[in-house]
Amino acid sequence: MKVSQEELKELEKHTDFVFGEKSSGKFIYMFTDPDCPFCKRSEPIVEKWAQEKGVEVRVILFPLPIHPDAFPKSVSLICDKKGWEEYKSRYKSDNQCEEGKRKVESNLALAEKLGINGTPTFIGSNGRIHSGLPTEEDLNRLIN
Repeated sequence: MKVSQEELKELEKHTDFVFGEKSSGKFIYMFTDPDCPFCKRSEPIVEKWAQEKGVEVRVILFPLPIHPDAFPKSVSLICDKKGWEEYKSRYKSDNQCEEGKRKVESNLALAEKLGINGTPTFIGSNGRIHSGLPTEEDLNRLIN
């Protein structure tokens, strides 16, 4: 499964925060849920890979309805302008600003439009999609 170059440009507008190497020009998008156990397990894999390959990881918060606390966690991450480290530590505040709610709702709508219904889901700079816990090889396919 692939997304078009136009859809890749749309993803850029939905990025909530980034980590990794910004200067290399290599990037992937990571749709993730703060309470997803498979997302948690993917974090060290993605971090190590991104560091070794010099890849920027653009994170899009995508709270699944099966995790009732994930939506307010996602909203507070956006409202409080937090990033990867806070996301990993399961950050949550009472800040549920309207801008954050709209951003998360917009992410949910985009994921539905792209046919994404699970986390983690990765989309590479080449448009390829990988859903589920990734291996290093899976991630390499997204930038080659």
